[in-house]
Amino acid sequence: MSSYNKIAALVVLVSILAFAALALNFLGLGFINNSSRGFVEGSDGCVDFDGNSDARNATLDGGEDEGETIAFRVMVHYVNGDRIFDENGNEVIWRGAGGSYLFHAGESYQEAWQRHLPEILAMGLNTVRLAFAFPDSSPNPDYGVPSADILDFEKMDWVLDFLSQYGIRGILDCHNYN
Repeated sequence: MSSYNKIAALVVLVSILAFAALALNFLGLGFINNSSRGFVEGSDGCVDFDGNSDARNATLDGGEDEGETIAFRVMVHYVNGDRIFDENGNEVIWRGAGGSYLFHAGESYQEAWQRHLPEILAMGLNTVRLAFAFPDSSPNPDYGVPSADILDFEKMDWVLDFLSQYGIRGILDCHNYN
């Protein structure tokens, strides 16, 4: 399995688990509370592919990218009642918007994000939803075309890095139909 597939699988799994936990807590069926945050006390919130909570780097095993080291950070947020908290117990308020339309800028996507950044900051947004689909995804059955931009890892990495420089988090929203 390539590094891209492993990263994509991790992103999808973490997203599904996080949204399921949020939904269960919202419905009053939750199991996440202050004593069960989903991370190791004292860790910095980093998780590797093997579930080691203090890892900043993961080494890929097997496949064409074996031995390649990648760095990533999984942010842990949890719900208690009707509030969201970060890994340090600080309340977090998400203010966001969907940003996938900016990917449609083609090769000028960097300029588009840079041009819209002042507007994003002026609105006080701290979260941007980035819809994407994998290249082998079937079209949206209702419209016959993809409902999100086809994933381009270089673009996605650039956008996430760019946003993080300004304290803005990206929520990766996978729109696959097969």
